[in-house]
Amino acid sequence: GHTGRSKRATGILVHGCHLHTDGWERIVFGDPATQELGRVAQAALLMMEENPVCVVFGSGGSEKDGMMEGKFTRDYFFENFQKLARFDVFAGADLERLERLMRERSVAETVSKNTVEELELAGEILRKHNVERLILVSSPTHLPRCLRDACVVYGTVRSEKCPWGARVLVSPSGTSYEGASAGDVAVIEPPHRGDRDPALDKPLLSGVINRLYAIPPKKRRGLVLQLEKQLETIEGVGRGWG
Repeated sequence: GHTGRSKRATGILVHGCHLHTDGWERIVFGDPATQELGRVAQAALLMMEENPVCVVFGSGGSEKDGMMEGKFTRDYFFENFQKLARFDVFAGADLERLERLMRERSVAETVSKNTVEELELAGEILRKHNVERLILVSSPTHLPRCLRDACVVYGTVRSEKCPWGARVLVSPSGTSYEGASAGDVAVIEPPHRGDRDPALDKPLLSGVINRLYAIPPKKRRGLVLQLEKQLETIEGVGRGWG
């Protein structure tokens, strides 16, 4: 049965959102009109439910008003903290106490430039707090990749370097990138089904997609448009087969 809150020291990593992203405030704080929690509001909920010893706000990937992303996000959160009362999940909560805990236990990470670095530098902070269990917080349109990167950076077993390696959990916020939802995220697994034709395993589609992202945006768009036309041709032929 359910045994309640974990007794293992828990840490939370709130993945950063580029400060010039469309709809940044909604993504990060949330939308009281729809009751969708943003990333920092989700972290506040987890503070109540999981009692983490450390909350890390990433990252150093962007800058605004002379502040790096992690610090700007943390400061923005506390400037708007009492607005959490607009969300039903915080009804009856002692927001003053909750804010005090969040201030005492949170830190801004302002150096990393990408998700992998964000996980690595957050890991250095988590180790200082003897964390054995980690919860990743981000948007549904970002979190799948965060988990992928976490499995690469931390591994999937407990180790001296990453005591939380076998206990990495995810907690999606309610808000996604503007105009997008979780259904817009593509997850490409390596070939593995027993009923496949192994001769078609290579080249790996995931590898091709990763190479696409290494191409400058303008050139990449041209390739994507070419691919789209080819797909339309193939799909048209496929319909003819029916």
